[in-house]
Amino acid sequence: MTDLTSGMRTDEMLSARLRALYVNYGYRIYKVNRFEAYDLYVQNKNFLTDERILTFTDLNGRLKALKPDITLSVVRNTRDETLPVRVCYSESAYRVPRGEDGFHEIMQTGIEYIGTCDTAVLAEIILLAEKSLQTISERYALDISHMGLVSELLRSCRIPEEDYQEVLDMLRRKDRHGIRAYAQTKGLEEMEQELLDRMIVVSGPIVSALECLSQCRITDAGKKIISELKDIAEIVEQVWQGTLNLDFSVLSDMRYYNGLTLSGFIEGIPVPVLSGGQYDPLLTRLGRDGQGIGFAVYLNQIDRCMPERADAEPLVIHTGKDPKTAFIEAEKKRVYGPVVLMPLGEGEAQHSAPAFQTNGQMQTVQNQELKQAEKGDTVC
Repeated sequence: MTDLTSGMRTDEMLSARLRALYVNYGYRIYKVNRFEAYDLYVQNKNFLTDERILTFTDLNGRLKALKPDITLSVVRNTRDETLPVRVCYSESAYRVPRGEDGFHEIMQTGIEYIGTCDTAVLAEIILLAEKSLQTISERYALDISHMGLVSELLRSCRIPEEDYQEVLDMLRRKDRHGIRAYAQTKGLEEMEQELLDRMIVVSGPIVSALECLSQCRITDAGKKIISELKDIAEIVEQVWQGTLNLDFSVLSDMRYYNGLTLSGFIEGIPVPVLSGGQYDPLLTRLGRDGQGIGFAVYLNQIDRCMPERADAEPLVIHTGKDPKTAFIEAEKKRVYGPVVLMPLGEGEAQHSAPAFQTNGQMQTVQNQELKQAEKGDTVC
């Protein structure tokens, strides 16, 4: 039987396989409108990576926007559904990526969960992220962080909230020298400087990284989050033999995320191909109950770097003088691969039986050879 994904582009193939994975975990396929009311994004621009939005005026005079974000649309349009909400999607968002000077169509496949984000749910989200990366390539890495833990660690260091963004930028860059200079300028204690330094250098398997952090003086809330992350890691490791990494350089926006965040990488692509996290502040902003978490796989990034797929070369059957037999034989061969039924052109030699063409060479198939063809011997 021909693979259902044969003939698809790389992004289409991966999208189909990812959706099948998510459906197997109880997520239903959800269709999001290509555009939304402009007000949705204006009122929630703090949750967008870029405030520039493609707009147009509808026939009724209302201003519409090509959606720059999928999660906003899902959260708004599922507000009347009973919790928990589990949806997966394959959609395009239209926005200006970081470092670019124009709008791009961002093709992405992902999941959204709205309900109670307990230990089991968070472990399942991490597992689905890992399986998503594994669907793309055998050589991948999954890094997690936790915006709530980061907030508590900064609070433990007595960092004023107005300096959070500056410190977060240094953590993302792993700017150890900058962090030390900042700590000295602010007159932080030695233990506080040590904790900031560990937030930069601690990167690797999550359990050992959390143990390193827990040796420092941190808030009770921070200790609680570390304990919860250890529980999640323990559950995940029961069903996954890979390495789950903690890395504070892959921090997300505190205005959007408040809990677990995920970043996935595959070999050969220098930017994340998977990104997401827990976004409770967005639910609060839109008047929703519960908690929310999700991630997206960015198919554009993958499609640019994956090798082109070689399409199966079709078996060409020329009808000859017996189009009925040729039609029947072509249908039989399609269970083995692609077949093209083609009449002989004017002036070409006529055959009493259908002629099969493989790799550009004509082969006249008679009685016994037709039987062999039915077994797939002549199919390429």
